[in-house]
Amino acid sequence: MRVEKLNHPVLNRVTYRAYLDGLPVKHVNKFLSHLDKRDFAPNTVKSYAHDLSQYFRYLNKKSLDWKHSDIEVITSFIAFYKHSKADSLSVLPTELGQARSISTINRALASISAFYRYKLNIGELGQSIALEAISTNVSKNPKVKEFLSFASASRPQSVSRELKPFRRAKPVKRKVKTIPEDVQLKLIEFCANSRDRLLICLLLETGMRVGQALQLRHSDIESWDSKLTIFYRLDNSNEVYSKTRTSYEVVITDKWANMYTNYLLNEIGDIESDYVFTKLYRKDGGNRGEPLSYPSVKFLFKRFSNSIGCNITPNMLRHTHATELLRQKVPIEIVSKRLGHSSIETTKNIYEHLTAEDMKNTIFGSKEGIEK
Repeated sequence: MRVEKLNHPVLNRVTYRAYLDGLPVKHVNKFLSHLDKRDFAPNTVKSYAHDLSQYFRYLNKKSLDWKHSDIEVITSFIAFYKHSKADSLSVLPTELGQARSISTINRALASISAFYRYKLNIGELGQSIALEAISTNVSKNPKVKEFLSFASASRPQSVSRELKPFRRAKPVKRKVKTIPEDVQLKLIEFCANSRDRLLICLLLETGMRVGQALQLRHSDIESWDSKLTIFYRLDNSNEVYSKTRTSYEVVITDKWANMYTNYLLNEIGDIESDYVFTKLYRKDGGNRGEPLSYPSVKFLFKRFSNSIGCNITPNMLRHTHATELLRQKVPIEIVSKRLGHSSIETTKNIYEHLTAEDMKNTIFGSKEGIEK
C-alpha cells in the first residue's frame, strides 16, 4: 500500500489517498475524504494516510481482516511498528534500539483509533469485530468502549493494564534550542539577498512559524499600522499551512517594515505575485514569481548551517524570539498570543525550562557577586 498526493477536485487543495496495486483502497480513502470534509489540514491528512498504510501493510502481511481486529492485533502492530525501520516493516536488530519516537507511535495510535471510530459511527463495523455479541451502540456496550479505548485519555483500568507496554506514552520534554545574538548577526550577514534577510528578520522579530511566513501575502501586511495578519489558508500553491486555525494579528517593528518597503522597491521588480517570499532567480527557466516552499527554505537553512558551523533551523528562530520576550518579563499571556498558541498552557509547557534556569542564574549569580 502506498500514499499518493492529489488535488482535491472540489476543495481546490492538496490531499492524500491510499492505493494498493494501483487501485484505491476504498475503506481507507473514505475515511481520508471524511477528514477533508472536516477541513483537516493537508499535512494532517497525509500523516493519517501514512499511519494507516503502515497498519494495513501489517494486516496484509499477517493475512488479517481490518474488520476483525481487536486489542491484541493492534497492540501487536504497535510492538512491531515501534521497532521496525522507518521506511519499511522489517524489524531492526535489538542493539540498534527504538526506530520510531514516542510521538510517532502515539500519532499512529490516534490515527488507528480515529479510523475505527469513524467506521463504527457510520455502521461499517456492525458486529464483525472479533468480540462476541458487539453492537454498534457504543454507549451501551462496554466491550466496544474497551476496543476503542487504547488511544483515549480515559480508558478502563483493565484495558490500561493490558496495554501498558504499548499505550500512549508521555514524550520526553526536550529543552528548546535558541540562537545566541552573535550567531543571529552571522545569520543575517550570510543572506545573499534582501528576500532571505527579510525572511530571517521576520522569524526572529515575530516568532512566526516558517509555514506562516511562506504563505504570507502582500495584502496581509499593513506597514503604515506596524502590523500583519496571519490567516488560516488551505489553498496555498506552495503547500504550506499556518497550523493555527484562528487568524490573528502580529505587531511588526518599523525596522522590518522599512526592510519590506526596500524589498518591494529594489528586489521584486517586475515579478507579479501575491506572495511576499517568492523565487527571485530560476536557472531552470521556471516562473520567478513562484512562492518559496518548504524544500527551498530547508536548503537555505542547510547552507546557513554549513557556513556558520552549527545547525540552525527555522523553529530555533521562533524559540529565540519567545525566550527573549520571557526573559524581558513580558507577560506569558502576551507571548502566548503572539506565538498563536491556542492555550497559555502550551506556552508554559514549551518554555517552562526558563523558570528553572533563571532561578539558577539569579541564585548562583548573586552568590558569585557576593563572593567577589
